[in-house]
Amino acid sequence: MARLPAATDRESVSDSARPFYDQMVETRWTVRGPIAHMLPYAPEAAAGAVFLGNTLRRNSTLTPAQTELAICVAARARNQPYVWAAHSPTALANGVSPDVIDIVNARGPLDSVPDDDALIIQFGRELLEQHHLSDAIFDKARARFGETGFVELSALMGYYMLIDTIITAMGIVPAVDAPKLSGLS
Repeated sequence: MARLPAATDRESVSDSARPFYDQMVETRWTVRGPIAHMLPYAPEAAAGAVFLGNTLRRNSTLTPAQTELAICVAARARNQPYVWAAHSPTALANGVSPDVIDIVNARGPLDSVPDDDALIIQFGRELLEQHHLSDAIFDKARARFGETGFVELSALMGYYMLIDTIITAMGIVPAVDAPKLSGLS
């Protein structure tokens, strides 16, 4: 159970938070997950997070499959079961192969992974797990995705670090029947 109650509907937030709730429903169609836990307590921050998340996920030069793979890589890097549970099925639905998802989950070798997917995975492993990005991976990412795509990929992975922090602080857990990250109890 989460440490603080989430917004469940418009009536569950204060009058001052309702304009933010309305804005979120208009742009996200629903308020759930970590954003719903932020909204009652920090509505402007929640609205800013929604705007950034929508921009990075829906208005990016990255494809939906590349976006969802990057989110899964970020979830794996942070051992974040809630994000993994929410996004690994979406990655599959957007065309990321089950073998690639399994390799991300197991932190497996990339030699059998298609080049674009391998680049996103290696990019995330270096940036988020090693806290460093090699010149070689920067050069490859810039050449493949352009400068805009490179920045969007970096920001997307960083955004999910913010989301991880909220989820962890709030104690939000995935449903018991949700897809699982390997190696977590």
